[in-house]
Amino acid sequence: RPRPVWVEAEVLLSREAPAAQTATAYPWRGERKSRWRPEQIYQEIMFHGPKLRAIVSMDLWAENGSRATLNGMPHDRLLRDDPDPRFVTDAISLDAAGQVIGMWTADHLSRAFHVFPFRCEKIEILDTNLLPGETATCQARIELVGETEVRSDIEIYRADGRISTRLSGWWDKRFDLPEAFFRLRRAPAEAMVGREYREALRTIDPQERLHCWMVDGLGSDFLRSSGAIWLRALAFIVLGEDERREWWALNSEPARLDRVLGRSAVKDALRQLLADRGRRGIAAVDIAIGNREDGAPVVTDWPGEWGDEPRISLAHKNGMAVAVAVNREDCGVQT
Repeated sequence: RPRPVWVEAEVLLSREAPAAQTATAYPWRGERKSRWRPEQIYQEIMFHGPKLRAIVSMDLWAENGSRATLNGMPHDRLLRDDPDPRFVTDAISLDAAGQVIGMWTADHLSRAFHVFPFRCEKIEILDTNLLPGETATCQARIELVGETEVRSDIEIYRADGRISTRLSGWWDKRFDLPEAFFRLRRAPAEAMVGREYREALRTIDPQERLHCWMVDGLGSDFLRSSGAIWLRALAFIVLGEDERREWWALNSEPARLDRVLGRSAVKDALRQLLADRGRRGIAAVDIAIGNREDGAPVVTDWPGEWGDEPRISLAHKNGMAVAVAVNREDCGVQT
């Protein structure tokens, strides 16, 4: 089916390298040290994996902006079909510039500090890409626009002050993420999507080792907001490659919502069962779930080293899903 256009831009190429430009001396207001220590950046706020962890330290916070130290990163192993791509733009440093804005909002705001970029007025490539291991500075002049948006002007410059990249009019939208989603986004192999459904376990013999999990705290309005970007994000966190293909093939957004919430509940229950077997650090995306002919979910491709394949059952309704995983044959959920 036709897919929407995600990005549109006008690109102007030059026959010659631009003249060197030096970093702007921004007039900071109320400046102080950032409250984020280096080890907190990717443990507590940012969700990026090792290939994209280009921020070394957050060095300055001000009412109107921030400054950080960046590390030039290698671009190998970013693309499946090209192990060593030669990018014209420094893709990882550009992403890191956006991360700097998120670190500022997390320092500056008590709520709705999660940001997602949606527009950039102008990007100027003024010098070659940062070399792997090269130290650079990223500074940003930042302002809040209304209650939901952030606008920034950003410069990435080398140790000698030469600007490598300038981003003018970088716009972010602010989001108030549910805590469960924020934890999952940051640590998908550790955090659960939902919660243990203790009410359903009160009459069950503990010896049954039944695991019942409910997903009800994300909210369909949140997941459907901004073009359903967070629904897609949840799908990519929870669903494996084959599951995502099936998910995209569903013909309505409510069906996609039910599918991803249901799979989240099932995989939470299975991950807790695996944790009880001593198998921790398994992400939802590592567990494959299919469907029987009658539509009921079923475990597929269960690795032998995880032990006996468990039984699962699922019920979902009105933006809520409840799942059971158990080591015995008879299990079910009453709706």
